[in-house]
Amino acid sequence: MKEYNVRQHYETKHQTYMSYTGVEREQKVKQMTTILLAQQQYFSCAKKTQENATIASYEVAQLIAQHEKAFSDGEFIKQCLTKVAGIMCPEKSQEFDSVSLSRNTVVRRIEDLSANIKHQLSDKTCAFDFYSIASVSNAIDKIGLKWDKLCGVTTDGAPAMTGERKGMASMVCAKAQESGGEAVKMHCIIHQEALCAKTVQLSDVMNTVVKTVNIIRVRALYHREFQTFLTDVDAEYGDLLYHSEVRWLSCGSVLRRFYSLRSEINQFLKEKDRPLHELSDPLWLADLAFLVDLTEHLNTLNKNLQGKDQLVPQLHAHMKAFCVKLRLFEAQLRTFNVAHFPTLSEIRSAFPKADLTDKKGKYVSVITSLMTEFSQRFQDFSTIENDIKLFATPGLHDKCRRSGRESAIRTYRNAV
Repeated sequence: MKEYNVRQHYETKHQTYMSYTGVEREQKVKQMTTILLAQQQYFSCAKKTQENATIASYEVAQLIAQHEKAFSDGEFIKQCLTKVAGIMCPEKSQEFDSVSLSRNTVVRRIEDLSANIKHQLSDKTCAFDFYSIASVSNAIDKIGLKWDKLCGVTTDGAPAMTGERKGMASMVCAKAQESGGEAVKMHCIIHQEALCAKTVQLSDVMNTVVKTVNIIRVRALYHREFQTFLTDVDAEYGDLLYHSEVRWLSCGSVLRRFYSLRSEINQFLKEKDRPLHELSDPLWLADLAFLVDLTEHLNTLNKNLQGKDQLVPQLHAHMKAFCVKLRLFEAQLRTFNVAHFPTLSEIRSAFPKADLTDKKGKYVSVITSLMTEFSQRFQDFSTIENDIKLFATPGLHDKCRRSGRESAIRTYRNAV
């Protein structure tokens, strides 16, 4: 901009400022500068507020997608936020109102997030040294993943997934092998543990427990009376639990609750003229106690496997530790040592005259069968156990390998 143009503008539009001189002029300049900065800050604050509202809209949309909620829930969430803001910080209410969470907006936000994730994945896949998949489709080729870098396939155990020839896992591994790679098939560890646990079924005990629970809970009047009875006698629990086959921890929870309330159940059924004679039979109670203890051990393992941020080495370590426990249980039960079966120990103490030693063969058989089931279902992991150890402790593995090589050299020298 030319100086002449600036001077002409100043003299024609701002003649009043020519009268200011010295200190007065400096103060006027500072005043005008402050006003200008305030105006600029106003617009920058408005811009920042709008940016924050947009970011908040994306964050809420991401949470809606992660928790599989309806897109229209965004409007309800905004109403909740507005109410909270009106109470906690009324001066910020207008900023909360500017967050757009309508159904269409949430849809657009989720689509933007999905496209961004796909774009990031496309950029990063070229740099993968190896990758593992849980399910596969033509998306592998579409994204540009290299089949020779596929290192593992994890399945849920469905026949369509695990078939030796036409199963998805086998076909994917064959495809990787054709491309010069090598992929390992693995079955979900937690799912396999749950399948092993289902083999522990003392049918006479479980059938009686389920039948008794149904007698009490199916009839509404019986159920209400039983709950009232438990409250009156100040029982440990307020109700029995239904058994559900699809819930992994259900069996152990049902058995523990039934055992804890066995005295109350016995008394209640006697009052209804429907006595359960098994609750007075020490042999049946011993089977119940054994099943309670064993299912609790299995439930503890299942909960350990469900812990967050665990990799295959940690899960495999849990499984190996439990298999060692099973061998210990088997050895102890052969002499009817019930140190790790506290509920069974309680029954043996409650009925000192009852001869329960004949049960040890039955219990050992259950433990042996469970050990066999674990061994068969987790044989896939035995083939990659060295790789798991290497992944978990690479430094120790290298040290052991060097130590072994040095030992071999010393042996050779001594032989010479």
